[in-house]
Amino acid sequence: MDSAISIKGLGHTYQAGTPMAVPAIYDIDLDISRGKITAVIGHTGSGKSTLIQHLNGLLRPTVGRIQVDDYVLTADKKSRSLRDLRHKVGIVFQFPESQLFGETVLEDVMFGPLNFKKTPEEAEKVAREKLALVHIGEELFERSPFELSGGQMRRTAIAGIMALEPEVLVLDEPTAGLDPKRHSLMMEMFQKIQREEDLTIVLVTHQMDDVIKYADEVVILEEGTVIRQGTTEDIFRDSDWLSSKQLDVPESVKWLNDLDLAPDGGLPKDASGVVERILRESHV
Repeated sequence: MDSAISIKGLGHTYQAGTPMAVPAIYDIDLDISRGKITAVIGHTGSGKSTLIQHLNGLLRPTVGRIQVDDYVLTADKKSRSLRDLRHKVGIVFQFPESQLFGETVLEDVMFGPLNFKKTPEEAEKVAREKLALVHIGEELFERSPFELSGGQMRRTAIAGIMALEPEVLVLDEPTAGLDPKRHSLMMEMFQKIQREEDLTIVLVTHQMDDVIKYADEVVILEEGTVIRQGTTEDIFRDSDWLSSKQLDVPESVKWLNDLDLAPDGGLPKDASGVVERILRESHV
């Protein structure tokens, strides 16, 4: 398997070596496939946020290692060497619009490339490309980002992260606070970006309907470690196991189970997929 990220024996303890030490994750061995969307799921407190903060060096391993292509991060890696890693891995946290600060939309998105030593001309070119990618029109480029709608602000912030041209994009509950319509539009945008830019995406979410619809693979965390990894299809076929872990299943899988329809031929990703299965099996 071609891995964009390989994690071996990863563990992290907050305030390690003090009486306040709190183990957060341990013994994580994980390979994240290149060019795929991998969903990371688990209950609150399972270690998802701690794990993803290691992916671009916001947190350092207490033990173990993370490799992103030829870059290796360990506990003793020096701070000055994190620049290359942060160029490879971009993280979109919840409510990224709170990090906007530029006087104009274009200046805000140019900031990252300029900080990574691109010329002003190069930075503007990439900023314009990434703003177009997230559907921010040129008529907004000279506006203050704080004059935009909430959805436009979020997309501008995402363009700023994309302007660093990462190979891996980590999405931490990227649709938090959005209504259903904007939620769907945002997820469809990320799927389109992933395909067009040939990105590896790590999606942290509680939305199982998003997982089955958009993710290729799933990683499940429990109490600080990985308890299962597999294709989305394989994970959601095992509804009984998920229920035993108090994890939800997508609505389409619930309907399939309630209607006692066989999962052969692939699990439906949404309601329309369930309808197609019913029509096919009833020979309509």
